[in-house]
Amino acid sequence: MIHIACPHFSVSIRTRSGSSAVAGAAYAAGQNLFSQYEQQMKYYAGKNKEVMCSEILLPVNAPKEYYDRETLWNSAEAIEKSWNSQLARNIVAALPNEIPRDQLPGLVREFCQKQFVDKGMCCDFSIHDKGDGNPHVHILLSLRAIDENGNWLPKCRKVYDLDENGERIKLPSGEWKSHREDLTDWNKRENCEKWRSAWAEIQNRYYEKNNIDVSIDLRSYEKQGIDKLPSVHLGPYASQLEAEGEETELGNFNRAIAARNEEKVRLTDIIQQLVAWVKELTEKINRLRTRAEREPTLSDYLLDYMKLRKNGRSDWGLSLRKENELTVRDLKDVAACIAVLYELKINTLEDLQDMIFKAEEKANTISDIKKTKQIISHLNDYREFKHVYEKSKPAKGKKIGVFEEHFYDEYKEKHKNEISKYTKAVQYLRINNIGFGSSIEDYEKKLSELEEKLAGYGDDYLDKSSDKFKSLIKIRKHIDHVFEDMYLKEKPEDKSVLRRLGKNKTIVEQNKKESEHNKKKNQNLER
Repeated sequence: MIHIACPHFSVSIRTRSGSSAVAGAAYAAGQNLFSQYEQQMKYYAGKNKEVMCSEILLPVNAPKEYYDRETLWNSAEAIEKSWNSQLARNIVAALPNEIPRDQLPGLVREFCQKQFVDKGMCCDFSIHDKGDGNPHVHILLSLRAIDENGNWLPKCRKVYDLDENGERIKLPSGEWKSHREDLTDWNKRENCEKWRSAWAEIQNRYYEKNNIDVSIDLRSYEKQGIDKLPSVHLGPYASQLEAEGEETELGNFNRAIAARNEEKVRLTDIIQQLVAWVKELTEKINRLRTRAEREPTLSDYLLDYMKLRKNGRSDWGLSLRKENELTVRDLKDVAACIAVLYELKINTLEDLQDMIFKAEEKANTISDIKKTKQIISHLNDYREFKHVYEKSKPAKGKKIGVFEEHFYDEYKEKHKNEISKYTKAVQYLRINNIGFGSSIEDYEKKLSELEEKLAGYGDDYLDKSSDKFKSLIKIRKHIDHVFEDMYLKEKPEDKSVLRRLGKNKTIVEQNKKESEHNKKKNQNLER
């Protein structure tokens, strides 16, 4: 299984003070649409060459005329009265290159239907593909639900705060203390993480349906337990110099960060992910623990995974031959995982945790040894070649002539290797917060202690580079599927927005009547 990153999944809001929903829809679909609010045409028909597919999906209670893109988004904008109103939610997501192009519309349609339309949102999606290896989809979503009569509903309602006796609280101004409450859960922050996870899940399912041995993970590095440094933005000038083959300070800085991240990934990241996973899995087991006669083993969870996979394919419309083929593949996969657990003498989660901690300890020691050697090497380069670097540049503020400039150019060319080692040493020491005056002898002593510690590890400490350890990553993925399914069954989600809105309808109408009554009362007092 090849694990790849597909990180581009951005969520934003289109506002009246920014870019309109009509303009966003016109751009995404490659059409010319008229904005009634701005009284101007949005011209984007020239982009329709890169639009591979464009569709509108509506909930059952939406007016049929909303299948017209111009009507839908002008209506969504017309209901908003404020100068800075939020008009629509915008999602831009990368699409997988490995999946056949004719399956991409089905993938997006299935994702949008389940995640958005079934929950009451109007959805407008367009797939772009310029043939440059970067297919992606633009998804535009309505922010208001629609009632059973096809009318846009309020985004929120007024709720009165109550005291300990259940009575409304009166403010010094004479108004009742209140707050606003959303009528849907569409704006919750955790939705972004759910949508990203569902986006990764459906792509992985299409990979499987096409027998493509690839898996993606859209979680952030922090969520995955990966320790990585971010690179810096080069900017147009530095990017141009780098493209022309000339090294820049920012480019070298990013290369140093990339080297550091590569080393981190190679030695410790997989173990750190497993450590975080074991902790999370322990918490899930405690939440979902039942009064079973015995604690399920990891092998039991893997067998549950195989059943879950088979049941999950029931609505894929597969032929019996294809279904049997996938079942056999799952059986071989799970059997191989169970064999690894048996060979490593891992039966329970505690056994796995103990083994991972030992592997982490060994990997951290190896990483510390390599890092200490690099620090010693860069400190030596810094001190040895500092005078060469300083001699290659004129004193600050000193004006030089043509002859002196030629001398500096020749000197730099002659000593470019020494200067390069010095600049790399400076970058490395800065990134790792190592003082330029640090004692090399102290690091050499630390290196000796680490090498002695490594020599004391026995064969019980599993090597991270082994195939067995890589199998643990697959086992983690399978067990995660089981617990995600168990957790969702434990806490089912109420997907019917209309049902929740129906409960609030009476309260909304009551608040509206009371507001009108108070308004008339104030007018009478003024008279």
